Amino acid sequence: MNIRIVLGVSAAALLLPAGAAFGHAGFLLPNSLTVPEGGKVTVVASFSDRFPDPETALHSDSFTIISPDGQLAPFDRVEPFSTLTMLESQLGATGVYRFSTGERLGRKGAVALVEGTFVRLGADGVDPENLPAETEHLTSQTATLSESIVIVGQADLPPLIKTDSRLSISIATDAEPFRTGTPISVTVTFEGQPLAGAELAVIEAYDGSAGKEDGDIYRTDEVGKALITLDRTGPFTLLVRHISNAPDGAETDVRSYSTTLTLPAV
Repeated sequence: MNIRIVLGVSAAALLLPAGAAFGHAGFLLPNSLTVPEGGKVTVVASFSDRFPDPETALHSDSFTIISPDGQLAPFDRVEPFSTLTMLESQLGATGVYRFSTGERLGRKGAVALVEGTFVRLGADGVDPENLPAETEHLTSQTATLSESIVIVGQADLPPLIKTDSRLSISIATDAEPFRTGTPISVTVTFEGQPLAGAELAVIEAYDGSAGKEDGDIYRTDEVGKALITLDRTGPFTLLVRHISNAPDGAETDVRSYSTTLTLPAV
């Protein structure tokens, strides 16, 4: 999960993220948007630089199905392979089901607090030797979550699809499928509050083959909203990242959050 940093050369250098590169963010991808009532769904869980081609299997102890009435259930089958984990389950009543990895705590690292902004240190960030001696260094840990949906039977989409996470993505549907060429409203929040200025990556299927590994980057406005437009039909993933103070009781000072939501366009 690379957050690139641009390092200036002056004494008062300002360090800024240079984009929310997709780089090995996880995704959940169902085999179909729609499933007959009582039908079976298969979901691929993987990390990739070239969505939706799987590269590295995504593992989680908390793979979950959220039914239309909000009940939680495990998948019937979880089968790990080298490049992907296959999830499979038979779904019951009509409605919209959400699939989730649950929050996954990952690798630990280091960040620095520079002019009120957290920046990564090390191989995927800034060389600590380039920072002033008085710079505050903190410990960090990744926290990732990936979600997607499937419609069972003759059900409409809900007006809003929202990830259940500290760093959350919600997308307005107007109960209609996501259509190419039509502006779609996306909101990013952190701890329930709008996240202004967040970089939202919209990665459509095989963007990497078109030379757009990072997809299209949008920036949220002062109320955490961005209007996105899809170029073609097929699956797409929304990705947002944010570094913040870790919750009380955490093992590190800060957490580096990544949230993805995968949906289909028609």
